[in-house]
Amino acid sequence: MTHTLLALGSLLPDEMAVLEEHFKIIRLWKEQNPEAVLQEHRMDIVAILSTAMTPVRAHLLESLPNLEIIVQSGVGTDNIDLNVT
Repeated sequence: MTHTLLALGSLLPDEMAVLEEHFKIIRLWKEQNPEAVLQEHRMDIVAILSTAMTPVRAHLLESLPNLEIIVQSGVGTDNIDLNVT
């Protein structure tokens, strides 16, 4: 079973290629209707890829019931709403 990763931003092409070997990747920044894509795949998404420049807001985290991990490329977690219950 291939897991789904929600990419809010991109890594280097070679790094993204490695991720593609293990995940189905949704490149949210490239989608014309990001909200529709999120609704369609919300049950499948188990991981979020974030960069320091892409916010991870509480409403996004709360909408993904099977989310297991947030992967942050860069230093810090200032862009991630950590107070989600």
